[in-house]
Amino acid sequence: MASVPRPVAAAVDDSTNLLFSLVANETNTAPSVTGTALTDCTWKSPDGTETNSKTPPWTFFTNVGNYVLTVTNWGKVTTFSFGQNVARGFLASITITNIFPLTTALNTMANAFKNNTNDFADISIWAIPVGVTSLASTWLGDSGLTCSPCNISPLTNLTSIASMNNGCIRLTGNLSSIANLKKLQLASSAFSSCTSMSANTTTVASLIGDGVFTNLVSANGMLGSFKWIPGNGADFTSHVSTFSASFSVCTNSTCSSYRVFYNCTNLTDWATLGAEWK
Repeated sequence: MASVPRPVAAAVDDSTNLLFSLVANETNTAPSVTGTALTDCTWKSPDGTETNSKTPPWTFFTNVGNYVLTVTNWGKVTTFSFGQNVARGFLASITITNIFPLTTALNTMANAFKNNTNDFADISIWAIPVGVTSLASTWLGDSGLTCSPCNISPLTNLTSIASMNNGCIRLTGNLSSIANLKKLQLASSAFSSCTSMSANTTTVASLIGDGVFTNLVSANGMLGSFKWIPGNGADFTSHVSTFSASFSVCTNSTCSSYRVFYNCTNLTDWATLGAEWK
């Protein structure tokens, strides 16, 4: 599928509005914003129609064009989502970098943008709030993104990056280090199938730092089909004794170690790496 050019979201001069543009008029998964203490938000569609619901019906988003989300106090927002249940060219663009500094209570971005197949943003410049604990499936299946991955190194409260970039087949640049993510529990399929990152210079050692992840429960498929990872797989596997006691090592598909390095044939020690890891 050809990438859809990323347009300017909307001509609104207000740094506290979230601006986004839609290019498809069919969806069954509506954008939403939530927060138990959030009392006001206004969505405005291209035809001028407005709604004050935090979770508008999907029929509100059937118009192609520019939308505006106004929230008086972004500090009350705990989650938001533009994710889709199935892959589709829905979100054309989003201007969100101005909003992140305001979302001081944001605690999860799980599924927030999954299955959007257009090149809708440059996520490499996103400064996600440090309070976020989950990026599980945040960009899952976002096959149109052509930028570098988001820098997640500062997000020391993360507990899950499971399927975070899984299927982002057009991402370029380097992997972001997870060395500082000492609360990390779930990393399954985090970077799986990022097949266009041939210029990646992040080694296994620089990806994981000291390799001590005492809370890590699962990493199966973490770098599955990421053949561009250089270095030694042993820089990760040698630290397994420091992982959670629940981290299992075997060749069964239910094991924590299963296919961590599947098809990572550029590894220096690929030939000697145990089958339980590949």
